[in-house]
Amino acid sequence: MNQPDSVHADGVYFYNRGLYFETNHQHKVNDKTWYMDTVDGHMKTLKVPHLSLLKIDTEGAEWGAFKQMIRDGTFENVDQVLFEIHFWGDINQNIDTWYGVFKGLEKLGFKLFFSHVNPASNLVRFPNDFYLPCCYELGFVKIK
Repeated sequence: MNQPDSVHADGVYFYNRGLYFETNHQHKVNDKTWYMDTVDGHMKTLKVPHLSLLKIDTEGAEWGAFKQMIRDGTFENVDQVLFEIHFWGDINQNIDTWYGVFKGLEKLGFKLFFSHVNPASNLVRFPNDFYLPCCYELGFVKIK
């Protein structure tokens, strides 16, 4: 995002780091190298044992990270997660991935408490001239 690490408010931090489904990944684009890690890797690096809220919007790249977080137990240390889903790309593959993540969250005690069309959404055309907004924001909270 080309923004420096910063404190937005008391207890609210921004770190210019990327999310990935493997630890200590470096992604090079042109002359810029991006430091990327799993959520668990970032938490260990930053010495953060627990997250009250995890907010993610990585234009679709979060799904591999979510699957990893379910597998490695990271979601045990998260109370709420907010993220955006996008209706683009291979929609059938996306729906299968979303369903797997949603079922994994449910098994860990999370429930959907918020869903909302992103007001900046464009309409996406599906077969038979069926249109949907491209982007939805979702919120899950752990009730167990």
